[in-house]
Amino acid sequence: MSQSAADRAVQEAKQLFDRGSYAGAYSIIEKTLGAAPNHVGALGLLASLKLQQRDLEGALRVLRLAESAAPFDASIKFASANILLELGRTEEATAAFRGCANSRGAKPIALHLDLAQTFQQLGLLNDALGNYEEILRLEPGLAAALVGKGTCLAGLKHNVEAIEMFDAALLISPNEPDIYFNKALSLSVLGRHAEALVAIDACLRLAPNDDEARIQRGVALVELNRSEEALALLQDVCRRRPTAEAFANAGLALLNLGLGDQAYAAFDQGVALGRNLWPQRQASLRYHRGVAALSLNQVSRGWPDYEARWAAGLVDPPALDRGEPRWRGERVAGRLRVWREQPIGDELLFARFVPIAKNSAGRLTLECSPRFVPLFARSFPDVDVRAQGDAREPSDAQISLASLGAILMPTSTSVVDGAPYLKSDAHLTSVFRRRYEALAQGRLIVGISWYSNNKRIGSEKSAPLTEWAALLRRGAEGDDRHPQRLGRGEGGGARPARGAAARRHRTRRPRVDDRQALGGQGAGGARRGAPPAAARPGARRDAQPRRRAGDRQV
Repeated sequence: MSQSAADRAVQEAKQLFDRGSYAGAYSIIEKTLGAAPNHVGALGLLASLKLQQRDLEGALRVLRLAESAAPFDASIKFASANILLELGRTEEATAAFRGCANSRGAKPIALHLDLAQTFQQLGLLNDALGNYEEILRLEPGLAAALVGKGTCLAGLKHNVEAIEMFDAALLISPNEPDIYFNKALSLSVLGRHAEALVAIDACLRLAPNDDEARIQRGVALVELNRSEEALALLQDVCRRRPTAEAFANAGLALLNLGLGDQAYAAFDQGVALGRNLWPQRQASLRYHRGVAALSLNQVSRGWPDYEARWAAGLVDPPALDRGEPRWRGERVAGRLRVWREQPIGDELLFARFVPIAKNSAGRLTLECSPRFVPLFARSFPDVDVRAQGDAREPSDAQISLASLGAILMPTSTSVVDGAPYLKSDAHLTSVFRRRYEALAQGRLIVGISWYSNNKRIGSEKSAPLTEWAALLRRGAEGDDRHPQRLGRGEGGGARPARGAAARRHRTRRPRVDDRQALGGQGAGGARRGAPPAAARPGARRDAQPRRRAGDRQV
């Protein structure tokens, strides 16, 4: 059979395949390959027929023959890799996809897009990024590639650069709602919640029934301390399309409003609906349910879920975990090492458990933030207090500071009596007492921590002193029931709700000068807390859906 005759036969078989006449197509391809066994088109269509019958192994064998006949055909390599992926042979598939990406043969842009999106789904963001950059080299104005590159950059935590990609894509495709959606996610991660709200509203103008976007709008409203609006929106989404994400973010809004029982119920529903989510997301839902339970003082329900923070990736990797056996409350004759895991606000909160844990160990070493070494050494004289990383002696057991609660008070808070557990520096206390007693002239002094210099979230944890002006004026007029002087302090504590009690977000505010803000009246302010970010920021939307191996002919 001549090459042209074989080509005509394959074309006829393809037309039958497209009409669903698989037996007729198979008959023609069988005859063609009998006469021209290395005809690449015939081998490709035979592989498609085997895929139609779900004979993945058979299709893979045929594609191997096609690869031998056309070693530089990247589309054949891509089809083989897709089948390996469907067979669960992920390592082989990954190597095959990379081989396809690096093959010397010319690749159409559509194949580059398929490769890039496949790498994204496999979590190989640098590989995906390389393919998107190659696409943009070939066709600089392709919006799908700009969006794909942006989602990769966002996944690699380069959200500023990601936003630049999304903005470039919007110049080309200004009516594409998914681009606004992805831009809103990156803005949210950067803490630019007001801008995120603008972006998600643009998405919803183009796609008003997009429930994922409505959930993201609820996230932005919660972050902007507009929890009543967020709750109404999210509850409507829960009624229309009940998902784990919708209930989890409704739980956040309820926690912000102080409705702990309802928040727990919402998170619980989110956990039930999220059983088919990937494990890290399931763990995140359990963690937030635990925070809600702890906010209600329901420690027996709260602590087990709170421990899911590790699997959820919501705390920094345990760099101070050196592999010693985990302490589970048993008596340790030797050394028990307790190490910090979270920012300083929660480090102070959970330090109350240190002297209780010491009762179960011959020796206890506490690794803490360097700034807290003097404070904890004064407060816990029987404990070996070290700056983090400085405790190198072998330990018989170890545990993170924030996990002590689950060990020491698994069912009741009775182990904690509420007595002060930190001791201030006696000399400094005396100096400050004399100073403020002279300023107060016999009136009550109330100290309020109103300012945080935390570079990431300090503006959320601070308040301009204008909010305290009325209170300070009452003090200036001699009302002894109100504070006279308010101190400025550093409170760069934890990201949302890593401690047992829930915090409530404040809106982002500019840094203020205390004297300018109050016209010289004095300094003051307060901070309020917030629950943890539950289901946010949400799932990114790829530029194109990835194709399965059986979705197209090879």
